[in-house]
Amino acid sequence: MFDSSAGRSMYRRGVETLEVRLARLEAESAIVLLKAQYSRCCDDGYDADGIAGLFVPDGVWDGGDLFGRAEGVEAIRAHFAQAAARISCFISL
Repeated sequence: MFDSSAGRSMYRRGVETLEVRLARLEAESAIVLLKAQYSRCCDDGYDADGIAGLFVPDGVWDGGDLFGRAEGVEAIRAHFAQAAARISCFISL
């Protein structure tokens, strides 16, 4: 015999799991899209406005000791304004 109360409980857990899984997939998709947009901006001669537009106002771009660090959208824009002259190629990982 089927216990309908157990089925409802399992169903609710399944829906919650689907919601969590969907949220994770949406977040992963947004990250992939963001990386693609960043790569496109870099491939376009380090489009400073395009790259800066990908960051929140207090965002940080950190290229380590080799490429430096920029904090805030305006600093990021300024950092990339002359990047094509300093960086000969872009490799996306």
